[in-house]
Amino acid sequence: MNNRIYVFPKSATSYELANEIGKTIISYSIDENFSQLLVLYSNEMDWKRVNSTSQLFVLYKITEEDYTDDFGKKLKRYYAIKLVIYHNIKKKIPKSFAARFFSVKQSDGTLIYHGILPNMKDDQLEIISLNNQIKTEGYEDFKDLKNCLGVATIDGKESCLKSNSRNKIAIIFKNRVVVMDIF
Repeated sequence: MNNRIYVFPKSATSYELANEIGKTIISYSIDENFSQLLVLYSNEMDWKRVNSTSQLFVLYKITEEDYTDDFGKKLKRYYAIKLVIYHNIKKKIPKSFAARFFSVKQSDGTLIYHGILPNMKDDQLEIISLNNQIKTEGYEDFKDLKNCLGVATIDGKESCLKSNSRNKIAIIFKNRVVVMDIF
């Protein structure tokens, strides 16, 4: 909402969790297991443009704090601490595309962050690694990628996946859905 991510508590006033001034939010993902938020921002504020051609990813650590409101009710408040900024991936991404982000837990316990994003130039849906250096890890060709609305996970595994495991995703187009395995 208004290029900000808000928290809407059940019994309290909503508040802003994260934003980047002068940036447009394209997509985001919350990793509840590790209390992290990954946001894809467009560097362009022009709402008339259908595609973003300049983006950045920001990884936030979400912390929580207990507090008591004016009526003596105990509540939690969340804060987002900026950990890492991954600069421009220089891809043409439709602003309407719902990207999917996930982390893969390695055997040593570290996390590798990935995004599933369209490559409109090559008509490919790509899995890109976001750690240290942004690079393509895999892709699938689609002739009608311009009609792709986004990607969703299946099997209830939203954000943290195990290394070398099979996971199902649904690729949602305007007129069809494609279910695929990713490894």
